[in-house]
Amino acid sequence: MSQVAENQVLAMDKERQLPAVGITPPQMLALAVERGADISQLEKLMDLQERWEAGEAKKAFVSAMSEFKANPPKINKNRSVEFGTTKYKHASLGHVCDQIGGGLGVVGISYRWLTNQDDKGVIRVTCILTHQRGHSEETALRSNPDQSGGKNSIQAIGSTVTYLQRYTLLAATGMATDEQDDDGANSEQPAAKAANQQEPTELPELTGEKFDEGFPKLKSAIEAKRKTSKEIIETLTKKYTLTAVQKKKIVDVQPAQEGEVA
Repeated sequence: MSQVAENQVLAMDKERQLPAVGITPPQMLALAVERGADISQLEKLMDLQERWEAGEAKKAFVSAMSEFKANPPKINKNRSVEFGTTKYKHASLGHVCDQIGGGLGVVGISYRWLTNQDDKGVIRVTCILTHQRGHSEETALRSNPDQSGGKNSIQAIGSTVTYLQRYTLLAATGMATDEQDDDGANSEQPAAKAANQQEPTELPELTGEKFDEGFPKLKSAIEAKRKTSKEIIETLTKKYTLTAVQKKKIVDVQPAQEGEVA
C-alpha cells in the first residue's frame, strides 16, 4: 500500500477517534469502504489483506505442527515380510496414515497426495499438508515402477505409489517409525548373493471400489463351497494388501447349510 493511501486511512481513523496503533488490514479495508475510498485504494488494501491473511495462516500452520510434534504418535512396525532369505519388519501405509492422520486432525491439519507419471515412466508422489486456515506445504519423492516379484504393469505402479505415499507422509511431518525401517537390511550382502534375490516391496492395497466389484463372485464361490474364506484371503493377499474390514467381510460369508433356504 502506498504511503498516501495509508495516510488517508489513518486520517479517517483519527477523525473517528480510533487508535491507529495495532490496526489490521481487514480493519483498514472496512474503514476505507465505509469512508468511500476509490477503487485504486481498495485494490491496494485488498492486496495487503491477502498478504496479511497468508502470513497469519502460515503462523497457524507452524503453531499447529509444533503442537503435533510436542506429542507425536508412536508408529510401530506392524508388518513382517519374508522373501527367500530376506526377512524384515516395517510400518504399513495404513498404519502410518492411522497414526499420523489422527494426530494431524487434532491440530487442524489434513493431508493428501498428488500422483503423476512422466513420459519416461518415473512416478512422482507429492504429499500436501493443509491447515484449516489455508496454508499448505508439500513434500515430494519419485521412483521408477517396482518390477520385482513378477508384478504386472499396474501392480508395479501401485507398489511404488504405496511406498512413496508412506515415505512422503513421514517426511512431511518429520516422523519416523519406532525403529528405522530395515527393508534395506540385505544391502551389505555379497553382490553375487544379492543378484539372485529380488527386493521385496509392499503390495498395493485393494481399493474399496475394486473389492466391492469382485465381492459378489467371492461370495458366490464360498456359498457354493468351491472355495473357503481362508483360501480366498490367501489368494488375494499374494497380490494385494487387504484391510481388516475386507478380511472380515470375506470371513463372515458362510455357505448355506443343507435344508436351509437361500
